[in-house]
Amino acid sequence: MRNPDGTENPVLQKVLKGETYSGRAFVVSEWHETVYEPLWDTDHRHVVGMLYVGASVTRSEANLRHDLMEVKIGRTGSLFILGAKAKERGVLLLSRGGKRDGENIWETQSDDGRAVFQEIIRKPWMLRRAARCW
Repeated sequence: MRNPDGTENPVLQKVLKGETYSGRAFVVSEWHETVYEPLWDTDHRHVVGMLYVGASVTRSEANLRHDLMEVKIGRTGSLFILGAKAKERGVLLLSRGGKRDGENIWETQSDDGRAVFQEIIRKPWMLRRAARCW
């Protein structure tokens, strides 16, 4: 009941016990949100297979990302997602049209010298105020 890399396989652990597995699973070459249901022999004594239903998380995330990049707020505004921790802190994870993705804007200052995005990360309630300055 292990994956090729030696880690436990949570799908097999559950299904071989006769339980339904529901959650993320790596299927062929990408992550899927899945449900695996055990299939029993005619006496309902042994699991002889499993039924799988799932959807690609990779494709769903790509579609969602595309849709979010196209969001317009008012006449000129757009949605952005800013990383908040570790290596992603201050990095634009999603920008209008993806044009500024990967750019680190952590040190960006408003006209009055405030570190706008540092304030956003430290105090999310300031998002509205900061967005007007950027």
